[in-house]
Order: sequence, then structure tokens, then C-alpha cells
Amino acid sequence: MITTRLATPADSVRILRLYHAASAGLFEDAAFLDLPALERSLDSRQSPQQIWLLAEDGPSGTVKEDALPAGVLRVLVDTNLRIGRLERVYISPQGKDDDGNEDRIFDALIGAFVTMLRAEPPRIDVVYCTTHNFTHEQHARTLALGFSLLGVFPHAPGNDTFAVGGLSALFVDPAWRSKRRAAFALHPTIRPWFDIVRETCELPPLTVGEGRMSRVVPDVDPELEMIVAPNFVARTFRKHCENHVLPQHFYPFHSPNCVMTDADQTVEVFLHIGPSESQRHFATIIAEHVERVVDPTQLYRRVIALLRRARVGYVEVLIDAADSAGVEAALDAGFLPYAYFPSFKAHGESRRDFVVFGLAHENRMRVPRHLHPAYQRFLDVYLQQSRL
Repeated sequence: MITTRLATPADSVRILRLYHAASAGLFEDAAFLDLPALERSLDSRQSPQQIWLLAEDGPSGTVKEDALPAGVLRVLVDTNLRIGRLERVYISPQGKDDDGNEDRIFDALIGAFVTMLRAEPPRIDVVYCTTHNFTHEQHARTLALGFSLLGVFPHAPGNDTFAVGGLSALFVDPAWRSKRRAAFALHPTIRPWFDIVRETCELPPLTVGEGRMSRVVPDVDPELEMIVAPNFVARTFRKHCENHVLPQHFYPFHSPNCVMTDADQTVEVFLHIGPSESQRHFATIIAEHVERVVDPTQLYRRVIALLRRARVGYVEVLIDAADSAGVEAALDAGFLPYAYFPSFKAHGESRRDFVVFGLAHENRMRVPRHLHPAYQRFLDVYLQQSRL
């Protein structure tokens, strides 16, 4: 019998032991490198932006104090954006069945989290999960637990190295469809992605624009330099946010640690660059601060070139689905759509749709032998568009 409850600071040592048993030293999770920090993160008063759920193998109150928990789920929460992300799940090797199956523990943790969200005054409207930190089997399991698949990550580094991954989401607010800002024309390249999500999420149709928009091309594009200095970048980014000069910045649960800028700082592109291990070296474009006329496609190309020189093999960017000019600039720079996320970003009382774009410098895609049919539909669209 699997029982679940919210974890507390008193569970920190047992959770740390579970992490070591489940990870088997194959990777490092920063949340477990410092015991006092772990204790603080388990205290909901000190860390309201995190939720930890503990699974025990046995009725409540009967589990020995020194017993290894059956599993633990960590969720990140942004109450301003009203969004959450399933961050990590660890399952005890002792809790799996004879075939190594962990579904009963995984289902209990996710089910308890969903029940908790819907039983209390909602702190978030949507929660999502990716294969960056979850295995393909775990991620596919979320689809059986109420989540909707929104796209695939053909080349993204993840928990299963470069196996085809995915993005799934659970829409907590029953009225989420009515809060979508949907009065815009969709770029035609995005249509097949939206059509699959529309069917899965029961959304009304969107009009489709013509594409190929004209844009101003300046005589000279800025020369950019790459600065990796987390404290300096964070301070600069924070000042720009306070001064409201970053109107389009959005990438949940990522903070910039790198900036690409010209000598006069009239153009700044803020990024988060992941660990430097070869298989997980990735970047996300978080925001742009531009004080001069630039060709957005050329700007993306310069960013991509600098990342490639730094041996960053994969880069992502999120673009508002209503921004057809931004979508086209990303496409022209070599990005391809990976997912369509309806109602992703909070905008006052409403929410806006976004498109996830990715670019990989090498084709390292590995398709699992038994790929879930829902993933295959998105993968077929990606493969068709990647050949164009």
C-alpha cells in the first residue's frame, strides 16, 4: 500500500538517502548537495516556490523512521506566472516490482499532487513536465494521469540522453480555455502543431496567416561577444526587469547566467547555459534588450554561431504564438518548432499561447523502440518540416 504526504524538513536525511540510492551516482542534482539547503527547501514557509511530496510503502504511521521512502516528487512553482513544473521524481529501487516497474509509486505521487492542486484554492493554473528530468517511460505515464502531450524534443538532452522526448501539461483551472487570448492569426508553419494540440485539448480553431512577412533590414548588424558571468548577468538582467525594458522576456524557472552583447550594450541577449558535460550542454534564450534596429534573423544566427563556438550543442527559445514576425525570424535562422503550449504565460487575467523552438547542431536523435503513438504524431510533423 502506497501512502503519500507533504514532505517536511524532518524528512531531509531520509530523502537524501533515497536520492543516493535512486541516482546511483550516475548524475548530480544540485538540490541534494547541501543538507541545510535541502532542509530549507522542504520548509513550505521558507520555500513556497517548491512542493515536495513523499511516498511511503505502507499505511500512514506504520513506516519505520529509518526506512527508505518509496519515492519523492519535487515540483517548482511560480505564483506570479501561476505555473508549475514537475522537476524531479526519485523512486526507491526497493519499491519497484520484480520487473523493475515503478508505476504504482509514480502514479501515487503524481495522483496525490493533482488531487492536492484541485482540492485547495489554486496557486497555479497549469503544470508541465518534460523529459529533461524525467525518463521517456515516466513522461509517457503522465499522459495516463490527465496530462496532455504538447510536443516532442527530437534532439534535446534529457534524462534518457538523446531519446525523443516530450512536453506534457495539466491544465488545473477548469476555465482555462476561456482565458486564452486567441484573437490572432497563426503562422502557417505552426498550424500542424496547433492542430494536434487543438484536438487533444479540445480548442476552437485559429485563423492562419500568410507567412513570409517583410521586415526592416539594417545596413550593419551588431558584433556580439559572449560573457559568462552569472552574478554580473543576473544583476544586469534584474536592473532591466526593474526598469521594464525587457517586454518579451519569458522562460519559466530559468535565470540567465550568460549575456551576448555589443560593445555599446545597445543589443543584449540573455541566456541560460546548462552544465558543460557534453551530453547535457544546452542553452535557452531568455530575453533580448535591443536599443537599435536589428535584423532578428541575423541576431539569432549570431547567437547560434557563438553558442556553437562554445560547444553548446542545443538551444531553445520560446516565442509568443501571436508573434508571426518572431516565428518567421526563428524559422529563417534555423530553428524548428518542437511544441505548442496553449495558455502558457499569464497576461493579466488571461493567458497567452507560446511555441517552443529548438535547434541542434548535430542529429543525435534516438527513437525509442516502442514510441508512444501520441509522440509519433508530433515526430512525423517535425520530420516532415525538417526536410523542407
